[in-house]
Amino acid sequence: MRRPREAALALATSALTAAAVLVSPGLAAADNQDTRGEVTQPEINAASPLKEVPGAGPKKTERQVVVVEDADGEPKVTTLRADSAAQAQAIAAEMDARPGVSASVNRVFRLPETWSRSKSASPTSSSGSPGARRIALPGLRAKGTKPYAARQWNLAAVRARVAWRKTRGKGPRVAVIDTGVDASHPDLRGRLLPQINIVRGRKVKGHWAGDFMGHGTHVAGIIGADLNGIGITGVAHKAKILPVRVFTKKGYATSASVAKGIILSVRRGVEVINLSLGSDYASSAVRSAVAYATRHGVTVVAAAGNEAQTGNSASYPAAFPDVLAVSAFGPSGRWSYWSNHGDYIDFTAPGERIYSTVPGGRYAAMEGTSMAAPHVSAAATLVRSANRGLSRRDVEEILTATAKDDTSKDGWDEFFGHGLVRAGKAVAAARASR
Repeated sequence: MRRPREAALALATSALTAAAVLVSPGLAAADNQDTRGEVTQPEINAASPLKEVPGAGPKKTERQVVVVEDADGEPKVTTLRADSAAQAQAIAAEMDARPGVSASVNRVFRLPETWSRSKSASPTSSSGSPGARRIALPGLRAKGTKPYAARQWNLAAVRARVAWRKTRGKGPRVAVIDTGVDASHPDLRGRLLPQINIVRGRKVKGHWAGDFMGHGTHVAGIIGADLNGIGITGVAHKAKILPVRVFTKKGYATSASVAKGIILSVRRGVEVINLSLGSDYASSAVRSAVAYATRHGVTVVAAAGNEAQTGNSASYPAAFPDVLAVSAFGPSGRWSYWSNHGDYIDFTAPGERIYSTVPGGRYAAMEGTSMAAPHVSAAATLVRSANRGLSRRDVEEILTATAKDDTSKDGWDEFFGHGLVRAGKAVAAARASR
């Protein structure tokens, strides 16, 4: 899919921007509607070998070793505790050398830093600079009667409505491995499978019980918010979403929780996994979990990271082989200057001023490659829905062949990858291959 690597891959983390939370004009009416048909979403507290220590941060975590042992094709995740980070490194190196075992120090995946909306425009416009690279887009005119339809430029950019003439994503399951999802949101009601909760913590009542941060709910809305006339619409709004909460209330996840989230998602029968997260560490445990997913035909999509201005080194799991890494661009078609770039980028997608769902029945604009990745996950879902006989490789080849890239002569560059995913053309190609 991507260009051969010419340099070692290093640090990057996913980032987002949250604008002021907005209440949907349609929500007030929804609050007065009969809710007798509402289905509550039970959480499944998956037993995790990693016990969360109150107040524990990265230092505690780095004294643990995550071990993924593949027995009869079914990986088992366990953790070992060491007396020091140095001892943990030594144990991990020794165990990782064993056949059938992947072991690495347990490292942190953090929720991204916040970006100011004033940074959404490129800081430079010289013709030879990265900031000048852009995809030529026709006039993006959103259609629909939903309150935020006029703000959903992203749907027009990926040609979602063209795809909807053939399919709306019914059939495939999509895992959102993130901060959890608010199941009570009116745009997500009926679209969610029972949530898997990898981390443990104090139970909270109300809308924020399923998602302490709001990030996962926003990502889930981009993929599958229902077309119900209330707020916004997801790119694949008939798909079923499996929320997998791996982040703590303090805003970090670990290699152990991410690896276990991936493995449990595959066992639940998902066909697409969205990972809007990143780390500076190429965890062999997470790499092993990703390999397990791809062996089972799952399309794995990840955010490329938002550190172009602070190092632009690669983000994991996006930089792992067989993971579709997604960069971001804005409504002008211009590459987002904070979006990571490099030889591991596969596609680009809308990542600026993306309106979607947040806990409490509300909506907000966020930006980052965290928002770009779910557009590709949704496009892959639509392709799988259009042709249920496609393999993972088939899906990736269709997305690549139908992507739009007019920034390079050979159809690939380090900023946009193979180009902008175009759901309409991808679905047409999928149906033609039946």
